[in-house]
Amino acid sequence: MISEMLSPSIASASRMGMSDRAKIWFSNRARTLSAICSDEMIVLSFTTLRAGLTIKDQKRIVERRIEMNEQVRKQGGSVARGANPAFSQTLDDVPPALISRHDAAVRNLEYSLGHAESGLDVMVKILSCKDSGWSLKRFVTGGRLPRNWRPVLFGNAIPAGSTASRESDMANMMPMSFARQVFTEPTREGFKDNEVVSREGMWYASVKLDVCPHDDPVPSFSSFRNRIGREFPVAINFGLSPDGMGTRKMEQNFAAFFGGFGEHNKSIKRAWNALKALKQKGEYIGGLRVVFSTWATSEAAVTEQISSLKMAVQSWGGSTASNESGAPGVLHVATAPGLARYNVAPLLPGPMSTFARMMPVFRPGSPWEVGQLVLRTEEGRLYPIGFGTQLQTFWGTLIFAPPGKGKSFLLNSLNMGLAFSPGLSDMPYITVIDVGMSSTNVVNTLRAMLPESKKHQAVSIRLRNDPKFAINPFDTQLGADGPTERDRDFQVAMISSLSPNLGPEGSRFIGQVIDAAYADKSRKSLSARKWQRAFDTDLSKKIEELGLELSDNLRVWDVVDFLFDAGMIHEATIAQRYAVPTLEHLISAARTNEVKNNFGNAPTPTGELMMDVFTRSITTAVREYALLSTTTKFDLGDARIVAIDLEEIVSTTGSEEGRRRSAIMIMFARQMGAKNYFLKWEEVEPLLPEKYKRYQANRIAKIFETLKFLEYDEFHVAKGITEVQGLAESDIRVGRKYNVVTLLSSQMIEDFTPGMIECATNIFILGTGNAKSAEKLKTLFSLSDTELSAITTQCMGPGPKGAPLFGFFNTTKGIVTQILYNSASPMEMWAFTSSALDVSVRKNVAKLRGNNEWEALNLLVRQFPNGSARDEIERHSLNMTGDAAADEAGITMSVAKLAIARDLEAQNQSHHKLAA
Repeated sequence: MISEMLSPSIASASRMGMSDRAKIWFSNRARTLSAICSDEMIVLSFTTLRAGLTIKDQKRIVERRIEMNEQVRKQGGSVARGANPAFSQTLDDVPPALISRHDAAVRNLEYSLGHAESGLDVMVKILSCKDSGWSLKRFVTGGRLPRNWRPVLFGNAIPAGSTASRESDMANMMPMSFARQVFTEPTREGFKDNEVVSREGMWYASVKLDVCPHDDPVPSFSSFRNRIGREFPVAINFGLSPDGMGTRKMEQNFAAFFGGFGEHNKSIKRAWNALKALKQKGEYIGGLRVVFSTWATSEAAVTEQISSLKMAVQSWGGSTASNESGAPGVLHVATAPGLARYNVAPLLPGPMSTFARMMPVFRPGSPWEVGQLVLRTEEGRLYPIGFGTQLQTFWGTLIFAPPGKGKSFLLNSLNMGLAFSPGLSDMPYITVIDVGMSSTNVVNTLRAMLPESKKHQAVSIRLRNDPKFAINPFDTQLGADGPTERDRDFQVAMISSLSPNLGPEGSRFIGQVIDAAYADKSRKSLSARKWQRAFDTDLSKKIEELGLELSDNLRVWDVVDFLFDAGMIHEATIAQRYAVPTLEHLISAARTNEVKNNFGNAPTPTGELMMDVFTRSITTAVREYALLSTTTKFDLGDARIVAIDLEEIVSTTGSEEGRRRSAIMIMFARQMGAKNYFLKWEEVEPLLPEKYKRYQANRIAKIFETLKFLEYDEFHVAKGITEVQGLAESDIRVGRKYNVVTLLSSQMIEDFTPGMIECATNIFILGTGNAKSAEKLKTLFSLSDTELSAITTQCMGPGPKGAPLFGFFNTTKGIVTQILYNSASPMEMWAFTSSALDVSVRKNVAKLRGNNEWEALNLLVRQFPNGSARDEIERHSLNMTGDAAADEAGITMSVAKLAIARDLEAQNQSHHKLAA
């Protein structure tokens, strides 16, 4: 089951050229999950019997069948020579009255289970006939069933005929009977110390419930599941029947006659009297049959398992169970709900309220069948989480927790899952804006796994205020001389941060200045920039080689068009960088007549003219921000996964200037990595000359169809910065429109605006800082006392089970909440660790192995399978004598060298054994 869930991701990795390394990565993950997870499937089968029809309905059924047979005869057909139920499926007509009654009952049951109004609010999925067949077969084949197996049924596919025909029927031309598709090999029964069944190399054994649990209150299913553990597989069928008082009539009659004789008869009479009393009080009395089955590859193993299973059942509230039935094959088939025609387990009458507590109704389950992030429940059930799916109306995601709770590790796990999303042939588009190096771990791991030809698709950047990182925020799409609506919104927000305190009209003023700057440098403007050889000497040579004369009157836009016509897209993009305005052009744009007519005398709140304040601010910004005040120099190329570290350029102080600087850098990083995320053809098309439309339409369609991720980590640095918060909130609101998932990660819920919280549909809570924050969570998300208690008592940081978190998912099926665990493999722990000592050990091992990150990861997993070298570092420190000295590069280098030596020794010993 774990391998099947991971196989689509392995297939994606294989298409990207990292098959072997991806298999090692996922095999590590599979080993970790298999030790702590279990495959759990809950199926509810609902049966409507003909016996429930009225006499009139049954009479109509008989008349309808006679009429249909007569029609067949009139058309020259043979009623006798048709299907054979022993070999093929039949075309027997199901009475309309039975169908309508059954469908109505199923809809009513679905509503009662799946809606909050009923008090249950349980997720329910109606299975198709084919999916039902797959589920039923799993119950009786020991789970060994491919996910893509489905039965062949009438109406689903054209049945493959057989030449093995008989005169008595036409079964060879019809789909094989469902029973024969489920049981393809002979089943043999065994009667020794235990009753067993063998088929296809597997052994099965079952026990039936003879006496229900007598504890009050009756124990829950979860308590029984915990007793079994995960040592061996189990399948259980709880069969509920109506009218429990109407069953076992003979036993009731004997209890009435002989209830006064003997303690056993008296106890039976008391039991029936108690049920009658409950019925009179309004309790519904139903009937229950329960069958438990297990399986193994040998008779000895299944015998041991059935003994343990029987013991677990009998300790479940004082129940009584037995393996003795006289028909182990029938009992085994009865494990699958609705599959068996007969069930030899005794029917036990009792109140439905008691039976309901015994049922596996309230088991955790994910609303997603597959997802990029795979966590697990406390019970050990895999819990996939999908991002950017139709299950949610908004795609915003929030993660928050105090430091040390596993927040960065969760984000890295998510991004690694996104990189291997099912169906991919290339790396997805992911931009991570971080304050620190934690997101770099994912990039380094992916680069270690990717082939040389694709390593450039994953890039990490430690941004500095240096001209070599310069990206002009006024760059446009190739061919366009103006910005898209989203780009203009970004530019207004950016310039508002550079020039604060303009007053309430500031945004409108800045917008008009930006429009004036673009108009001044547009294709039709007389002031459009002229090409200069000094812009790019190499590109100038190439232009001349192509036959274009570099005259004094040659406009940059002419060069762009010329290169585009020559099919040189990259070169045309570089040339266009010199055609658009830069930051300093805003100063002259602010003095144009169009702007001066509207804002020439407009004052700021301090009384100074808006134009003067703006000019001074932009002049200062050109001098102070080298990375955004000139023509674009930095090129991400074809990078798809980009981690941008702002630690060196954002301010950690709370001053107004520090916050303003942080805002500018965050917005700059967003533009650097995600500029092309918010593109729609209908928004870009009006900006383009005709010749560019075909190229841009194809390019934008490919980008738009791809799910993209924009992530802001350590978002608390943007707290109180209106421009950044407004931009991020807008990204969440409109993200789905552009196929973009926006994720914000921070330390406290207060770091997010009410609008972000309102639009977020995936919320991961890894802990609360204090009681006040906990109460705020309860109010914001309408949490119950139980949910709040789960957060405050269970989300305490990483432990042996993994890193716990509380998931809050707002889906089209309703709100789903669940305590989940992020359980990492040793390889993931070494790849994503943020511990300074472990990071140092990893870097030193990689350095000593020729900067081979992948080889270093594998070596560390072999030598430190618990995912950390901290114990070894501590041991090394304590064992140092007075004369000993650590390696001059530090104790972590000493541990790295020791690990490499031990690994080499282990490999040599392994080679010697093979040689011997």
